[in-house]
Amino acid sequence: MSPDPTAADAHRAEVEAEHAALRRVATLVARGTEPVTVFRAVCDEVQALLGADRGVIVRFHDDRTVTVMANSGGPGEHGVGARVSFDPGFVVDWVHETHQAARFDTADPAAADMPEVVRMVGIRSAVGSPIVVDGELWGAIALASVDRSLPLGIERRLADFTELVATAVANADARDALAQLADEQAALRRVATLVAQGVHPDAIFAAVGEEIGRLFGSSITTVGRFEPDAQALVAVGLGSGNEGVPIGSRWELDDLVASSQVFRTGHSARVDEVDWSVVRGPLAPIGRRLGVASTVASPIFVEGRLWGVVSVSDNKQLPPGAEKRLEKFSELIATAIANAEGSAELAASRRRIVAASDEARRRVMRDLHDGAQQRIVALVLTTRLLAGSQAAQTAGLDAELRSLEVELEGVLEELHTIASGLHPAALSRGGLAAALRTLARRSPVPMVLDVRLPGGIAEPVEVAAYYVVAETVTNTTKHAEASRIDVTAELRDGRLWVCVRDDGVGGADPACGSGLVGLKDRIEAFGGTMTLDSPSGGGTTLLAQLPLPEHPAPETEPANA
Repeated sequence: MSPDPTAADAHRAEVEAEHAALRRVATLVARGTEPVTVFRAVCDEVQALLGADRGVIVRFHDDRTVTVMANSGGPGEHGVGARVSFDPGFVVDWVHETHQAARFDTADPAAADMPEVVRMVGIRSAVGSPIVVDGELWGAIALASVDRSLPLGIERRLADFTELVATAVANADARDALAQLADEQAALRRVATLVAQGVHPDAIFAAVGEEIGRLFGSSITTVGRFEPDAQALVAVGLGSGNEGVPIGSRWELDDLVASSQVFRTGHSARVDEVDWSVVRGPLAPIGRRLGVASTVASPIFVEGRLWGVVSVSDNKQLPPGAEKRLEKFSELIATAIANAEGSAELAASRRRIVAASDEARRRVMRDLHDGAQQRIVALVLTTRLLAGSQAAQTAGLDAELRSLEVELEGVLEELHTIASGLHPAALSRGGLAAALRTLARRSPVPMVLDVRLPGGIAEPVEVAAYYVVAETVTNTTKHAEASRIDVTAELRDGRLWVCVRDDGVGGADPACGSGLVGLKDRIEAFGGTMTLDSPSGGGTTLLAQLPLPEHPAPETEPANA
């Protein structure tokens, strides 16, 4: 008996229709179309191709719920994006349990023992097929009919479409992972650049909070420093989402579940689904108000010691792997802190060296004043008395003695000049303003002073400012061919600003002499800055900024020294 040509043509048409549908979906996948579009296309194609009344694609979750990713065939009970529990005893449940295709048929969908979705929709036949992505059950596609049984063998045909769905999901995951990695690397580079530039740790903390917030989609970020003895955490950096929580806030570790785990173990920690209704302590109302549901925290180790913690919180569960991503930022924070501590130690060492040098200058000045200068003064007086004596005149030595007196007075003046250069007495007696006025009176080039300074400036800062002016005036006198020097000194924004400007030939170059280099070292030892502007033929301007300590430094010697 020959085959029925009509049946053969129908089968051929059916195969061609199925291949055409697969090609359309495969084209979308190959183009990298967003999965949501692929899901909807698959639903529409398989529903029309296989004669179903409804189609749905769902994604499984660990808590026996699914998210509706796409549906077709009219309004369903749950819209796209809805997260719901799946009915036991139905195809979605069976696929979830067995990881295999499943089929459901009934002649009486309204029977009392039917699953709820069957009774509500009136489903007589349904087929479900698993969607497996990278070897893991990701979700399922299900078709349902309300007036007839779905064709036999439909499960196999449905599997071809689920493979395309799985490919679309895997491609999207790969793109997302690549984009996430690129974003993360870009964020790390931006922070690393700040660290390499020696930016203050406070700015690093703020930058890390901003970058972490951008990566995780949450601005509830914290950088905290542990107080080991008190077992407390002090907030040193906070994201914008920590509304109402100021920098410097201090919390006992009992109130910080994730940070407490980091403190105890030295490892990253995660806390999800916090029940703030039973949490006590000052942090509880903050957590309730911010709606924190998930927190990930990573330790900050500085030179082998546990320094603090960086954390991010959100009102939804943070993604898997957040701990590892956070640790990369904690390493950069640690580097910034170590650099800052090293810089602070270096600056303190430089300040101690400068202070020791200044003290040595003062000691030499006192030795000259109390020793050599006093002895020369005594010799001048003795010589003067001898020159006026009758014996000297009788012997004809009075002229020579008076010449010797003049020579001794010259030596005394030279010693006085040397002593003043070591540490001007006017600086110790009257402060910077008085010392600058004395310097102006002695300057070979006319000096115009504009000094508006209150009392109480720390002596090391005044000494540094004095030498800025003195060294610059010396250089101007020797090299600038200037007719005028303008000196301005004032307090501005918690810093002492000193500006020395001349109308000379310009062209000053710090590399050509040690004087300006020494000035720069002295200024930077106090955390200050120095800039030099000296165009050829345009005069020279030197500007120094010296930060002021919160309290004046104690005097190291009596004011009349």
